[in-house]
Amino acid sequence: MTILTILVLLVCNSRNVRAEETTNIIGTTNGEETTIGTTNDEETTNIIGTTNGGETTVSGVMDTSKPVNFINISMRPTVTVEESEGFARLTLDITTTFMLTTVSETIRLELSYSDGTTNGVNDFGSISDLQFVTIVVSAQTSMHNFNIPIIDDAIVEASEMFEVSLLNVDVLSSHLQSDVTVTMTNGMTTTDIIIQDDDTGVVGIHYGGSNNGVIPPNSNEVVVIVTSSNPFDRDVNIDLLISGDTNIFSGSLPPSVTIPAGSTSTSFSLNLQDGIQNQQSVSIQAVAPTDGLATVGGQSTVSLVTSVAITVIGFTRPSYTVREGQAVGVSLFANAVPNVAFQAEIGIFGNVNRNEIGAVPAARFTIGQSFAFISISARLDSITETSEFVTLFIDSTRLPVNVTVDSNSATTIITILDSSNSGNAQPTAESRRTLPAAAVTPVPRQSSTLSAAAIVGIVVGIIVTITMVIIVACCCLFYSSLYPSRSNTYEVAEYQNRHLFHRINRFDENVYFI
Repeated sequence: MTILTILVLLVCNSRNVRAEETTNIIGTTNGEETTIGTTNDEETTNIIGTTNGGETTVSGVMDTSKPVNFINISMRPTVTVEESEGFARLTLDITTTFMLTTVSETIRLELSYSDGTTNGVNDFGSISDLQFVTIVVSAQTSMHNFNIPIIDDAIVEASEMFEVSLLNVDVLSSHLQSDVTVTMTNGMTTTDIIIQDDDTGVVGIHYGGSNNGVIPPNSNEVVVIVTSSNPFDRDVNIDLLISGDTNIFSGSLPPSVTIPAGSTSTSFSLNLQDGIQNQQSVSIQAVAPTDGLATVGGQSTVSLVTSVAITVIGFTRPSYTVREGQAVGVSLFANAVPNVAFQAEIGIFGNVNRNEIGAVPAARFTIGQSFAFISISARLDSITETSEFVTLFIDSTRLPVNVTVDSNSATTIITILDSSNSGNAQPTAESRRTLPAAAVTPVPRQSSTLSAAAIVGIVVGIIVTITMVIIVACCCLFYSSLYPSRSNTYEVAEYQNRHLFHRINRFDENVYFI
């Protein structure tokens, strides 16, 4: 028994067996096998010794089927992060088996990064400091986390992904008395980091003019602007729905517009037809793209209304005179050069037999001309008669919607002289009667005869003037009585001095000395 005890001590010293290790010692004494110790699943040391006549032979065999110090590292397959969080947390799962639980190991991880669907540094931050990561591992370590910066931008984009891979692990320093084996789990050395975007592009559509959708008269085109609250990382197509009086446009209408990548707006033009005479409206609606990158909000539809320039017309003169058997030219004006030809119907009324004048034509305004002319002819007859009068008026009910009549120039009076009458007669009350309801009210004509009120005013003015002259004359006489007239300058001065001396003497009479 003593020999076996010595044998165990020698073997333990030669193999550096610690308390953490389990040693199986098999001894053979006098042909009998004796087992000393216990068997541990973690580690087995077989020592076979024989004793023969006092001579001891010891041979040992170490079972190294499993390392004594062991570190295994694996990576999780995916990590999902919101862009607004600012970083992605990468987790390494670590499994350790150490002979001594009181020590730790320093290891260095070598990592690589690939863009995937991201745009490199535009989506995640600088990784120059994260290519090599140094961590300390102990028997109690089960995982290690470190953060990868994420760029929170204002660009609308789909979810993106980049990869982080574990390439190699090095042990920088070992505090254990035996080697450390480090392994990486097959198929678990790469993590896909998915970045979910938190930006939304809200699309709206607007009229490019400043009149709240009202197209100015004589416009050649309409500009429409499509906007987004945030830029996109790619070109985004916005479909358009155009409805209403689309015949005001010339050429084809675009089915969609494209907002370029990195931009927040785009615009397009629609050409207008020439000569739009009536008010018409068109609606253009923006439709959100199907990929979900943008929504339509705010002003999703723009309404366009054409406005027609208002042209004001009237007679250039209040009256004309024509003799029987002759014709007179009557002119009309327009306040602006029309861009569309139109005509103004002329009506007549008065104490005239329509058979005595020719037909009254319509006044035709042509494009680019601001004046129109008509000819009025008086028929010659053998009847001796007084002068007759006719009032011409512009029939506002038969004008285009964009033409109106100037109320101060809506009528003109034509005086028709008899062929045997050389004088000009005044218009009669009949010629100045109220226009029919279809006509514009004629401009009142001033009579050349003085009214009673005017005569009274003149008489009062004369009386006031005479009164003022009398008052001024009286004032002059009174002043001359106070200051008599002198024949020369000396006499005037002598008179003034004498008058002053008299006033001084009167003052001295009131002076008393004490």
